[in-house]
Amino acid sequence: YRLLGVYSNSPTKERLANHNRMKAFLKVGKTVTFPLDLPQYLTSINRTETSVTDAEAKLTLPNDQMLYALFWFVKMTPLDEVAFNHLFAGEMAKAEEIWQKRECASSLQNRIVCALIRNNYDCAIKCAINLYENKQNVNQFVSAIVGAGGSFDTANLAFSFLDILCGEVGANKLLPFITNDSWKNHIAEKMVKPLVDSIQEAIAVAKKSKGKRLECKTRCRRDLKKKYKKFHIAVKRFSLNERFAISDD
Repeated sequence: YRLLGVYSNSPTKERLANHNRMKAFLKVGKTVTFPLDLPQYLTSINRTETSVTDAEAKLTLPNDQMLYALFWFVKMTPLDEVAFNHLFAGEMAKAEEIWQKRECASSLQNRIVCALIRNNYDCAIKCAINLYENKQNVNQFVSAIVGAGGSFDTANLAFSFLDILCGEVGANKLLPFITNDSWKNHIAEKMVKPLVDSIQEAIAVAKKSKGKRLECKTRCRRDLKKKYKKFHIAVKRFSLNERFAISDD
């Protein structure tokens, strides 16, 4: 969406218009910019004919449109218009203040994106919980992106958000801010499952080894010790977070 210079809920015709404009500029060696480039907050963007075409292709299917929309801005209300004017002027704090005045699908989504830009995972997670755990909010968000006529499954949208975010910043950074039980369990599984899989893989390798069994067993024992230590740390960290969450309640 950023590459195409649009909001995640911008009409398809606007995306195509921007696409055609960029192609025309790029063919003569000129650069084109859009307000949503947001160079004051994000890394510079390098547009090429290939990257622009690829970006448009990635937004063909509703599922893909929705997944990319999880981490981009949406404009749905007059309040959003006012907030974006401040954002484009380099006044993110003022934009966030405006979005905080009214909690709705678009204000929560835009606060999530701003919080992630600032690496404020606490704020991002709180807003995400209010967005995805509220049926009205999440339905409005989905309808804005893919339309109201479809039968898009919103049940696992929150977990898709968590999975992608964990892949980018790491589950360890997110877990301390998770208060929702189902989210917490999902994060914990994301932390532990790869370690369990690697331990099982090491055991399977040891069982299949022939010939240099002693050397293999020694190496596997060493690897398993390291993997078990990581596993133990992950479980301990989750247990500590659980304990603090209980004490806070």
